[in-house]
This record gives sequence, C-alpha cells and structure tokens, in this order.
Amino acid sequence: MERATIDLFERSSLRDEHFHRYTLASMLAEGRVVDCACGIGYGSTLLDQEKAVTSYLGMDPSEEAIRYATENYARPGFTFTVGTLEDNSCEAASVDTFVTLETLEHTHDPERCIRNVSHILKADGLLIGSVPSADYEELCERVYGPNPFHLHRFTHKDLEDLLGRYFNSARMFSAEFSMGTLFRPLDQKTSDSSAGQIILRDNHLNKVAGSLFFIAGGKARVGSALNKLGLMQKFLQSVPKIVLDQEEVEPVRLSFQRAENMIRQRDEAMAAQAKLLEERWAVMQSMEEQIHQRDEAMAAQAQMLEARWAVMQSMEEQIRQRDETVALQIRGIRGLKSVLNAVSEKIGSEVFLKMLQNKQHPSTPFLDMAFSLYLFIARLYQAALKAGAQDLFFFSREGQPLKEMFDLYLSYKDSPATIRTHYLQVSRRSTFLISLGPLSQERFHVLFRQYRRIALIDFLKSVALEGHTLSLAQALGVDVRAFETVKEDLPNDPLFQNLLKLKVFQQLYEEERVSRSTAFERYLAGLAGGSIPELLHVVDVGWKGSIQDNLFNWLSHLHGEKARIEGYYLGLVASGGLTVRNAKTGLLFSNINQLTPGFAIFNENRSLFEIILHADHGSAQRYGLDANGNVQIVQDEFKEKKMIEEKVWPVSQPIFDYFGQLAAALANIPLAANDLLKFTLKRHARMVFHPSQEEIDWTFSVYHVENFGVFEESRFGNANSRVSRLSQMMFTWHLLRRRRPSELGSWPWLTIKIRALPGLDRLYSWFRRWQRR
Repeated sequence: MERATIDLFERSSLRDEHFHRYTLASMLAEGRVVDCACGIGYGSTLLDQEKAVTSYLGMDPSEEAIRYATENYARPGFTFTVGTLEDNSCEAASVDTFVTLETLEHTHDPERCIRNVSHILKADGLLIGSVPSADYEELCERVYGPNPFHLHRFTHKDLEDLLGRYFNSARMFSAEFSMGTLFRPLDQKTSDSSAGQIILRDNHLNKVAGSLFFIAGGKARVGSALNKLGLMQKFLQSVPKIVLDQEEVEPVRLSFQRAENMIRQRDEAMAAQAKLLEERWAVMQSMEEQIHQRDEAMAAQAQMLEARWAVMQSMEEQIRQRDETVALQIRGIRGLKSVLNAVSEKIGSEVFLKMLQNKQHPSTPFLDMAFSLYLFIARLYQAALKAGAQDLFFFSREGQPLKEMFDLYLSYKDSPATIRTHYLQVSRRSTFLISLGPLSQERFHVLFRQYRRIALIDFLKSVALEGHTLSLAQALGVDVRAFETVKEDLPNDPLFQNLLKLKVFQQLYEEERVSRSTAFERYLAGLAGGSIPELLHVVDVGWKGSIQDNLFNWLSHLHGEKARIEGYYLGLVASGGLTVRNAKTGLLFSNINQLTPGFAIFNENRSLFEIILHADHGSAQRYGLDANGNVQIVQDEFKEKKMIEEKVWPVSQPIFDYFGQLAAALANIPLAANDLLKFTLKRHARMVFHPSQEEIDWTFSVYHVENFGVFEESRFGNANSRVSRLSQMMFTWHLLRRRRPSELGSWPWLTIKIRALPGLDRLYSWFRRWQRR
C-alpha cells in the first residue's frame, strides 16, 4: 500500500494507521501548511481539526490523486497541486508547518529533500513527518517480501543525524500500530479513550517501532509542540478485534472454504472421468469387429482403384485423338480469322461492324451502348496491363455487369494476362463510417462537401445509424420529428452539434466504426487471398470516386503512408479526394486536368450508364460479423427490384449480348484505337442527340434511387408534360444567358427539346458534336 486510495477506506486497520498519523500532526499544525505526498487529500480535513490552519497546500506526484483530491476536498484556502518532496516551488521562509508522512523512504535523495524543507520553512516553522523504521522494514520483508517502492531505510540514529544537520531541534517518537486490550471505567464521563497507562507484555515485537514519527524546527517551536502533545505516550484507539477479524480473517476463512468445495468437486469430477474411461475402454474393445470390417472394405476399395487405373490408362488413346481434333479445330479457327481479316480489309472494319449491328433487334433501346461499354472494357484491360495489376476489384452495384463483361473480354484473348477479378459489395453509405476517424477529429468532409442542406435523419442514414433515431432523440430531449427537419447548413446547426457532444452517440459512433471496420477488413482479406494489400486497383462507373475516397481513408488507417489506390472509371467529372496515392482515371471520358476526346458526347446523359449497369441486389448498407465470426453484408431494401426486372433488364440484356458479339468479333478483327473511338462516338452521339421515341419513352419510365446524403428517387420527368410557349421562351432566355445550369438535369439535350424553343435542341446537338473535335 504505497498511497492511501479509495479502496484503503474499506479496511479499517489500514485506514486508522494513516488517520492516526494525521490526527497527531493536527495537534501541532498551524498557519500556512504544506502537506507533501498528500495522496487523495483526506489529510486536509484531519489537519484542520484544531482550526489553527490558515491555508493548506497539498502536493503529490500523481495527477490522478490530485484530480480526486481537488474534486472532493478543495475549498477556500485549501488547494492541491502536482509536486514532489525533491522538487517543489514554495518560496523561501514562507511555510509555517510542513507535513510529510511516510515519504522520505520513497525519495532518491533524502538529504536534498530535508534541505529543501529547511529552506522554505519560516524561522519558527515546524517540520512534521514519519518514516518506516529500519527494524519494521526488515520484519515486513521477511513476511511480505522486498518492497520495490522503498529506496531507503532509516534507523533512529540515521534520522536524528539527518535532521540535526538542518534544524536546531528535533524530537522523534515511535508509532506502533498493535493489538491490545483496553480497560477503562464506565462511570466516568470522558471521551479521552487514550488516557491511562499502557502495559507492555514481555514480547520483543512490542519493541519494534512501526514508524519513526518526528518533529523538527527551532527550539522554541519544537518546545511548544512538545507541550501541546503533553506526556508523549498516547494511545489512539482503532477498531475492535471483531471488526479486524471480519475484515482480515473472515475472507481468508471463506477462501479456504471455497477451496475445500472446489477440491470436493474436483474429486467428484475425477471419479466421473474414471467411470467414463472405463466405459470408453469397453466401447474400444467392442470396436475390434468394426475395424476388421473396415479393413475388408478398404481392401475392396483398393481393388476398385486398380480397376479404375486400368480404365484411365485405356483412355490415353482417346485423349491423344481428342488432342489431334482440337489441333485441327485451332487450324480451322485460324483459317477463319484469316478469312475474316481479308473480308474486313476488303469492305472496311466499320462496314463489318455495321453488318454485325444490322443482325441485332432494331427495337431494343440504346443498343449502341454496347460500343461504348466495349471501348471502356478494352481501355480498362490496357490500363490494368500497364499498371501491372493482378487483382481488379469491381465496385457494386454497376461493377457486377462490368466484371462479367471484363471476364468475357478476357476469355476471347489468345494469351490474356493473369488478372483476377473480384466483385466488392460497397457503397458510399457502407464505406463512409469505416473511413472516418475518432469523432473528436472528424468533420465529415466527404458528406458535407456535397450535401449541407439536409436533415439530421439524412446524416444518420449516411452513417447507417438511423436505427437509433428514437433513443438519440430521447437523449437529446427533442421530438423525433425534429430529426426530419431539413437544415440549411446542417454542419453548423445547434441540434447537430449537440448530437456530436452526446455521450451515448459518441459511444455508439466509436463502437460501430470499429466493429464495421473489423468486419470489412475480414471481408476484403477474404477476397484478396488472406491479407489486405497496400495497393488496390478498383473499377467503378464514376463520377467523382467518393467510394474510393472512403476506402483510401480506411486503407490509410491500416497501412499509413504505404496505402495506395488506383481507380479506373468509365467517366470522371470531379476529382474528389484525388492525390498521388489516391489516383483516378476516367477511361471513357474525363474533365480532370483537360477534356478527353469525345467528352461532351459521352458525358451527355451519363446517368444512362448507371441505370443500364444495374446489379440484381440492393445497395450495401453496413458490415458485421455473426456469432461464428462470419462476415455479414447488410443490404438496403431493393426498392428498384420490380423496375429493374420489368424495365431495365429487357433492355440491358440485349446490350450485354451485343457486347459479347463485339468482343468475339474484335478479338479476331482488331480495329485501330482511333477508328474504334470514332465509330463509338458516332453511335453514342446517335443515342444522346438523336434518340428514337421509344428510347425517350423508356428513359421517362425508369428512375434512380439515391442512398447517400439524400435518400430519394430521381426521375427524368414526364413524357406527356406540355410546356407553354412563354415558358419555352423564358427557359431559352435563361439558357442563352447561362443562368440556372442545374435545370438542364442529367440529360441536357432532352431537357432543351422539351422546355426550350423548337430547334434549339438541334443547335445544342451540333454544338456538342463540334466540341468533340
């Protein structure tokens, strides 16, 4: 016990030993008092029993102890600070009484400590202290073992010599905490429980001083102190023996009793195990017949294996014949390629592609999308080769059909590079919380850089914590409907700031952040072959790369400065968190640094890619582990399921089939990259600037669901809406003045055709085609 802690007060004997020292010191303390090694501060109350203390300063090297003392014992004139006996900041000759109980033995330089005390005491000041006696230390070491916290031992003479070098007068006393029997008359009205004669039994242990209690200072002050103490053989009554037994002996007795019960239970368990062993031995003996039957079965299996081996040897001739057939087929395929190449050279690759196109069903909307997707997949393959990528992670949900097309493209290559593809179920929502840091350091930049005018419930949905809305509202003392009110600037809204300060939210945030990150790490490691690589190559449709930004932040938490991500996108229109280590490339179109060829055409109605490239499941919401430690990916409700099945798949499937035919044909009849780009731009421009009425009607029949920042459906509009000529004139005026660009929507050409003056859509189409040059 090196400091009196809160636990000490549960043991009466230890508590009273400390209290008695302070009680004796309180008889002598007066004026300005410094209590060095004050611990948790309980001595400040005891020292003020005589009301002679005008100010009190408690010092202790433990910040935790000083914090507790300040919270529980500080009051006007009574303060606490961190400090030690060897280094203190008290002014010279400024202290009336300096108290340091059971402290010197802990210091590295007791001489320096006593010199410091003599320097800060007034001329008539008094030092009150105590140290364990050398005899008592030796006895404790035999009983309890060495005390690593005690650096020095003091005999009576050692302490007397040390004090004599710095003080004119010093007196020492023995403090002995021992058991005895107290006899006192009951017919006297007195509270002096220490009065009377102390009779010592002839026992050498009675002569061992537990502590050497000392006072030192000027002769006058020491003499005054001795007068206050009176006849110096005082007995400060402690606890009755029954209480000591209850606190010290009874727990030991109960421990022995529990040990006896455990031994009895162990004996019973051993007896049960012995019985079980006997039963098992009987079972093992009865298994001999079964082992014999097993040996016979194994012998029969060996005969069957020999027969199968003979069959396999007889198949060698068949395999040789098959190889010859395959070789003939390969020569035939090569001959077919030569014929196709010759035809292509004669009629031109573009004519050949048109011939292939004419074989498709003409009524399928946006069938030309197959060319744009092929160009992207071809460029993706070249980019992956150049980067030396061995694994490509396709982000859901658009990544599901993109991965299938990439795998199909690889299957048509004569000698494809070894590139493993993985479908990674991620979303901005599922990766947002795991990308964040501790709440105290977080500003939610990825969310608020785009979405500031949102409701508090939208923020909770974005971190997938909306299931706790009711409990959080109750903790904040607000109606749950307040969470649904849209705020003009949510990051600076008082309700949002109060949520961040809420302890229950802070705990929920950190628990979910850590647990989801752990689950996602296990999920990604399973796809990556057991460990998370420092470099990830990822693929997504676009347009800013927010999911990649989230993953890069998460990966940086894992690998620090070594974390890198290379992102390959169908299109990029904003850089997001792009850096050297978080690289992004728009393979089909991009406006980062400069516009890529055909940007104005590919970027027109880019949301068409998102709708056609749709997966067969809902968006990933969060990650977790089940009771067996298996990864669980919780998905949002698949609200678009019916629309996808009835509207999207009947259109997207023919596009994917056409893509497969293109991949097969162009694998045998390579088309120059520039020719492929020109042809693709023509077909894509046809879709976005001269769509059929069926394509326009189909566009109006589908919608897209946002699942981050805002949570709502977005549609292209109403195909049957009628716009007045005045409205067309006003819209055209604002358009030509470049006002309200956001009103153009995701398909500007269609918006202009519907809302602007007639003919302006053709002018817009011409302008965009001219821009591609």
